Amino acid sequence: PEKVVKFFKDKQTPRWLCQRAVEKIRMIAKGQWHDKLCKRVGSKPGLQLFEGRVTKSVRILWEVAVQFSARCTNKLSSDATSSKVIHVYSEVIRVWDIVLNHDRLHHCIRNVEKSHERGHQASVKIPLSQGMESKSSSDEKLPKMFLLGADMEETEALKSIAKRLQFVPAGSTKDDEYNVITFYSFSNAFARSMLEGENARRDFPFKEWPKEHDIINLPEDKESILLLGRSGTGKTTCCLYRLWNRFQTYWNMAQHAGPLISRNTLIFDQHQDDMTSDSEIESTRGSDESSDDSDESADPPTLHTQPIAGNVASSEAMSEHCSEPCSEETQPETLEHLHQVFITKNYVLCAQMRKRFYDMAASNDSAEEQMAFEDAEVANNLLVINDFAFPLFLTTRQFLLLLDNSLADGVSFFPRAEDGTLKVKILSSDYDHE
Repeated sequence: PEKVVKFFKDKQTPRWLCQRAVEKIRMIAKGQWHDKLCKRVGSKPGLQLFEGRVTKSVRILWEVAVQFSARCTNKLSSDATSSKVIHVYSEVIRVWDIVLNHDRLHHCIRNVEKSHERGHQASVKIPLSQGMESKSSSDEKLPKMFLLGADMEETEALKSIAKRLQFVPAGSTKDDEYNVITFYSFSNAFARSMLEGENARRDFPFKEWPKEHDIINLPEDKESILLLGRSGTGKTTCCLYRLWNRFQTYWNMAQHAGPLISRNTLIFDQHQDDMTSDSEIESTRGSDESSDDSDESADPPTLHTQPIAGNVASSEAMSEHCSEPCSEETQPETLEHLHQVFITKNYVLCAQMRKRFYDMAASNDSAEEQMAFEDAEVANNLLVINDFAFPLFLTTRQFLLLLDNSLADGVSFFPRAEDGTLKVKILSSDYDHE
């Protein structure tokens, strides 16, 4: 939880102590549970809570718990023959706290027990079934995996198992709060970032819930997503994490292979078998004469666009495609980098999401070139924005003004100076301030 992250971020925490704590957590995660790392504490039945010794006074408070596993879910879903997503829960090591003073250990243990008690008071109880125990020839402990009860066939045996196995999220210990506690994955990147020093930029996505995971990982080449929910239900988080996952996937591939996305092509359907080429569309764009002389009784052309989302080619396929000589009839397709835009009407929310993205990007090795554009001002025209300045985080006002100056072939709706800035002040209740 956040208190563990604060331990590593605290300027008063010595670096050697952070390194020692990371080393002990890795040993626990590997299943190397000797007496000094695996002392049972707490009195709550069913709670597998332990303390691990770091120094004479410092203790790690950790638990063997069950948590939704996005990694196992993705692996099982990719191996499955059906398109249905099967949610997988797994035993995990949950680090609750790193206690600097041994005298405070009992208080911290009580907080963990209260967190579980509050979780059981909530209505969220997810039945699990079909435990799958991992096999190992060594003494190391390996996790069990469970499937969501709703993903299995409803047999009497499974129903009885589901009654015994339930996922109950831990709740906030504060009496006036009614949220679950969020946790982070302790990955290699997370550990490295925590050890880089007090001035390092460090932020990571927290572990999502199954429904959030499904939304974040929905295919991007099919259709748009309309996500509805009241405030605080995680809509913006899903949006940001979709953007982040797509960003990571693309730039891990494109870092050494170059642009991988086929440029969007506009095709006009004139209710005939002919299709207008890109050059013809460019020559008629912005032409008033063609519209004035057209037959008003004729059916208007229908505009179709080829989807670009999800159309990322592999580096092997791209090299094979470009190695063949191209004739005039078969010109190579134009490729470009991923251009993402996050738009919201709320200026404060826009700034917060931009900060969160760059905090996560600062811990990602494939985002070094993007970090150079963190403080750069957005250009007035989409056509001149550097590939590494994306993703853009814009308010609705900023986006509409940028669009106005980018699609008008030099003749924008609003009067502009030579540098593209507005010559007039737009007076409106929505647009006269940020």
